Formats: sequence, C-alpha cells, structure tokens
Amino acid sequence: MEEKFEVSELLSGRPDREISDKEKDCYDMLDELGISYERVEFNIFPETLEDLCKSDEKLKMPGIKNLMFKTKNGSQFFLLVLARSEKLDIKEFRAKHGLSKIEMAKDVDLEKVLNTHSGAVSITELMYDKDNKIKLYIDEKLLEQEYMRFHPNENLATLKIKMKDFKEKVIPYLKHEVNIL
Repeated sequence: MEEKFEVSELLSGRPDREISDKEKDCYDMLDELGISYERVEFNIFPETLEDLCKSDEKLKMPGIKNLMFKTKNGSQFFLLVLARSEKLDIKEFRAKHGLSKIEMAKDVDLEKVLNTHSGAVSITELMYDKDNKIKLYIDEKLLEQEYMRFHPNENLATLKIKMKDFKEKVIPYLKHEVNIL
C-alpha cells in the first residue's frame, strides 16, 4: 500500500530527526543570522497539488514555486520565485529582460549550480552558487507579504520566516541581488 502524504503541525527550531548536510547548511545559516522560524515537515516528498495545499494550510500562507531557467548555451541561469497560483508569461519575461530563447534547467544543471534536483529547488540553495551564475527574480507581490517560505535545501519540510528577515539578512547572506519579476 502506498504511503499517504502527511504534514506535521507547526513546529519551531531544528528537527529532532537526522538531517542531511544540505539541511544542516540551511539551519546553520538561519542560526548564524539569528532568524527565528517555524516549520512543517512531511513524511514523504509532496507529489500533488493537494499535498502542497496541506502545507499551505498549516503555514497559513499561499504556496510558491521556484522555476529555474537557463539560456540555450547554459551561460546564464535564472531562478524565478512566484506564487504557485501565478502564471508565468515566458515570452514577456524574455522580452522584458532582453533574452533570446531560454529553457527549463535540466537536473544535471540543477545539480551543478545549486546542488539540487527538479521538484526540490529552494531559494536558500543559492548559497551553493558561489560564482553568482544565477540571477534571482522574485514576484513583487511575494515581497510585500509578511512572511517568506522555502525548503531547508531538501523538500521534506517548509520553513516560514518574517519577510523583513528574508530581505535584510537572508538575501545579503546569499549574495544575490533580487530582481523584480
């Protein structure tokens, strides 16, 4: 029988379970920056919209999506962060930013530049982009919310922090300029 997706109640602090090195990197960053956070954990990787909506309810905030694109030749990468409910007009994005054709980054690209894979991309993984190959774009409406949410570099939990901490501490730590989507 297939395991049913479950979301924990709202928790605070690091998890008691064993965590990966990537998760540790994220929690270490938050601790180093003095950022308090709440989190929900999942028993398995979320696979459906229904699964994702369960975490939205527990966090009391709308979901987001992280889309990673690259130029055809792979010389530029773009991480786009927007509300899950928003549609992205890729032609408009390309025109606005003077880009020719772009495509979704492949798993091999995600592993190389962010140390991750499709379905698990998180804004905090920009900590692994030491060469600043990735341009970060965030939907302005997200930046106006009271809180920001993201995975702790693995998609078995979602964290929630104050937007003020995200803008004033996390973004400078990641050393990536925020461009408005």
